[in-house]
Amino acid sequence: MKGVTDFDLCYDRVFYAMWDATTGQAVGWRECYRGAKHFGRFCLSELDRKEELERAGETALARRGLVASDSIFKAWVFNIIEDCTYMRAPLPPEMLNVIYCLFGCSHLQRRDEDIEMHRKRSRFEAQRRQHPNLPTRQTARDLNVDAATIVRWKKLRAIEPGVPTPESRQAIFQRTNVMEFAKRASEALRR
Repeated sequence: MKGVTDFDLCYDRVFYAMWDATTGQAVGWRECYRGAKHFGRFCLSELDRKEELERAGETALARRGLVASDSIFKAWVFNIIEDCTYMRAPLPPEMLNVIYCLFGCSHLQRRDEDIEMHRKRSRFEAQRRQHPNLPTRQTARDLNVDAATIVRWKKLRAIEPGVPTPESRQAIFQRTNVMEFAKRASEALRR
């Protein structure tokens, strides 16, 4: 095996033991999800350790055996993804963060930031329903976002209304009422 070092074999055994204790023993999708979550936490701790060593000025980390090589790391992450796919389990956020780090997407927005922006957007929608005439700058200050973001959200809301108002919900309910539909359907069949 050309290019395989003793360190790779040792790290491969470590990853195998971790895999065997997590998703390797999984019987159902819930166990697989929990196992992938623990494996993701392990991988994130390893990536953090690697970043700390790089910040400390260490070089040639994988060759010196200080961290697992990228090929070993990626192969075991792929095995976890494969197990989750086989068990039809969704990938936990920890594994998604590992994939994010392995792809080297640090210049992109983190998933946590997307979730936070979604929360702010939800708060904007709630605040808009309660106080429809609140100025844009005041809304931006309350939500801790830029005023241009509020303007964009208002334009998006005008193009595609998100949550129906209570009046439109009632109209939808009346149109889709099961009892009314059954009456109309039976009348149509009698004709």
